[in-house]
Parts: sequence; C-alpha cells; structure tokens
Amino acid sequence: MLYVLTLTAVIEALALLTLGPVQPWGEVVPRWIPLIGGRPVRPLAAVIPALLGAAALFLLSIVVGVVQTRSLASGSLTGVS
Repeated sequence: MLYVLTLTAVIEALALLTLGPVQPWGEVVPRWIPLIGGRPVRPLAAVIPALLGAAALFLLSIVVGVVQTRSLASGSLTGVS
C-alpha cells in the first residue's frame, strides 16, 4: 500500500512540474530558494532532465518489450508449458 501512495505522490509531483514552462513561476526561480532565488530559469535546466527522462522511458519500454516477448515465446504468459 505504501508503494502505491508513494508512486501516486511522485506522479502528481511530476505532473505539476509540466506546468512550470507555461506559468510565471517557471520563468524565475522563487526567491525563497537559497543561492539561486530570483534568477531566471535557464532552458537547459528543463531540457536536460526532460531528455534524460525520455531516454529512461525509452530504455524501459525496450526492456519490458524484450521480457514480454521472451515470456510469450516460452508460453509462460499464456499458461501453456
């Protein structure tokens, strides 16, 4: 149950981050953040995490596809031995 709640919280936080580029608070770092507060957000600060996340999802989909294909080929998904 804790896993589901944690996963839900992470998904909601990531969904909230998608609003950053189109909201005023996504253009300037909030002043309450130490050292960088009040400075403009650099585009690479959004592009690099997005590219890394896209690459991770791509690799994950490849791994899941290979595992599912092997399971289907061996008959373990269909219940046939």
